[in-house]
This record gives sequence, structure tokens and C-alpha cells, in this order.
Amino acid sequence: MSGMLLRVDGGPWREPAGSGYSSEAALQEILAGHPALIPGLSSDAVVCREFQSGVGPADLVAVDAEGSLTLVECKLAANPQVRREVIGQVLDYASRLWQMPIAEFDAKWTARTKESPFTTLGDEHETIRAAVEANLRDSRFRIVLAVDAINDDLRRIVEYLNAVTLPTTGIVAVEYLRVVDGAVEILTPRTYGEELADLKQAQDPGTRRKWSIDDYRAW
Repeated sequence: MSGMLLRVDGGPWREPAGSGYSSEAALQEILAGHPALIPGLSSDAVVCREFQSGVGPADLVAVDAEGSLTLVECKLAANPQVRREVIGQVLDYASRLWQMPIAEFDAKWTARTKESPFTTLGDEHETIRAAVEANLRDSRFRIVLAVDAINDDLRRIVEYLNAVTLPTTGIVAVEYLRVVDGAVEILTPRTYGEELADLKQAQDPGTRRKWSIDDYRAW
């Protein structure tokens, strides 16, 4: 059940004919083409698909015009990894980005996309490059778990990781509900954990205070 009803020309309300994605690659392709669907990114962000992290390809790595870094891993509910293995997988990818030399990051990106992210982003490419270099050094990332359905296990994992990880790293889950009815397709994002990720990243990284889930609920 999609939780959505459709009505055409005043006719009866009904559920869409279908929902979901044919594969994780299909969701990955949509997000790569429309980065504004990813929390914290605008349509001007540049995206690399299948970025070679050294332990396997990260689904998406994105850089925005301010040099912030976002790592996205796409998983469908039918994949048992959505609850457990995906967390270790995406953290492994993030650990490989951490302290990666900027020249290596640029080379890996260019090998996949045939163009440096810094030249793609415009005239301020040296400033953006310096910002990305600092973010790689300080592990200042946003990690996004892109799924077709958020379950209780994933909510709990997102809460826990935001509570115990450094303020520089925020973890967000996004449910991208897709329904199909004839020639019409609708995609609706629903984000979980963004408030906590924003709150912890807004604090002074030098304090290294760990935010608890009680902080999140109080906020």
C-alpha cells in the first residue's frame, strides 16, 4: 500500500496501479539527475555515481557550491541490507573519504565523470576545492540513506548514530515513495533525522559534545 489515493476528473478515489522501483540503480539514477531531492543539496550540486572508495563503489557522492560533501547509499526494502549491513557499508565508504588527499578525490571523481567537480561548479573552483579538502580532512560529511520505505529499525539506527558520532558527521534517512499510474509517476521524499543532523553539526566541533536522543526530542 502506497498510502496515496488518486482521482481523475471527479471519478472515484483509488490507489495507484503500482509503486516502488525496478532496482536500486533506478533510484540512484533519479537522485543523480535531481540532486535537490537529497537533503542539504541544491540543483546546482554535482554528483558522481559509483565513486570508487577503495572498498567498493559508493552509490553517490555529491559536492555543492560551498564545498560540502554528501555521501548517498540507495537501498530498497526488499534488500535485507536496508536494516543492518548498509550501515557498516556506508560508514566504511565514509572512512575511506576521511583524510583522502584532495588530488586523489579529484582523480577518482574525474575517472568516473570525465570532468573535475571543481571546474564543473564554476569560477570559484579553487575556493570550493579548498573547502572540500578541509571537509575530507575533518570528516565533515552528510550521510544519506536513500530508501523506498523507512522502517523502525532504520529510524532507531539513524537516531543512535547521530547521538554517538562526531558533530561533523550527520546521518539522515530519506524515504523516496514512488507511485505509478499509467503514464503518471509521482515521487515524494520524506526525511527522517535531518533535524538532529543539522542540530549537531551547528555546534562548535571543538567541544566534541555527543548529542543524545533526548536533545533531539527536546529540540
